[in-house]
Amino acid sequence: MNKRILSTMALASVVALGVACDKKKDEPATTQTTSATPAAPAPLSDHDKEFLTKAAQGGMLEVAEGQAIAAKAPNTAVKTFGQEMVTDHSKANDELKALAASKGATLPTQLDSDHQKKLDKLTKKNGPKLDKYYASDMVDDHEEDVKEFKDAAKNLDDPDLRAWADKTLPTLEHHLMMARDLKAQTKNEK
Repeated sequence: MNKRILSTMALASVVALGVACDKKKDEPATTQTTSATPAAPAPLSDHDKEFLTKAAQGGMLEVAEGQAIAAKAPNTAVKTFGQEMVTDHSKANDELKALAASKGATLPTQLDSDHQKKLDKLTKKNGPKLDKYYASDMVDDHEEDVKEFKDAAKNLDDPDLRAWADKTLPTLEHHLMMARDLKAQTKNEK
């Protein structure tokens, strides 16, 4: 009988040990401390970096020119268009900054010399000459932007950057249509 009790106790111990081990599998480990460091973003290609920089410079110029026009243009339609450029391009610039930051890229924060010269040339004009110049410049600028963003939406290496270019493209196409209308309206101003 003693053997039987010992056997039963041994069997109970084995079962209890098995249950305890089985429970441990389901419980989260509390003694391990792992610090999850986020994976570094994949580096952008030179082509993608070039697009980012060019888009940032163009966006900053659109906002600066729009602010100048909204404050200074004599034509109400030109002022309104300038304000829309400020609103739309500020939004796109903010999105681009966030996207660049998520990719570990740094964008310029000031206009480069070429873009600054363009802004200076605009702000030196007054009256109807300002309206005409701005409208014509916006057509040229947005024709180039639409072409570049179409290319970017198809050919950039980074899928998130391609998606942003594709998402931004309809706004640029709308700006181009508006700029063409504005150019026609200001054509005969004196």
